[in-house]
Amino acid sequence: MQRRHFSALVATTAMLGVRSVGAADVSEGDAASGIRVALERGAVAAVGLLGRPDGFLANPKVRIPLGLLERCGQGAPLHRPAAARR
Repeated sequence: MQRRHFSALVATTAMLGVRSVGAADVSEGDAASGIRVALERGAVAAVGLLGRPDGFLANPKVRIPLGLLERCGQGAPLHRPAAARR
């Protein structure tokens, strides 16, 4: 996951044509544009990874344990099969 963050940072920096800059060398618009691109790429990657059958439920890194939701009072809907909740 850290490699993706680094790759997004490098790609954003390359897109802006920035080689070695300080905070004063990047305009607010350029910074906003770079952040927007990085967030969009991250969202597309997340949807591609998790937006398929069992992509979320079968991934222990992002799956929310059911016990946590039951302790928060949200356990009733969880006792139905996953296919019925879709």
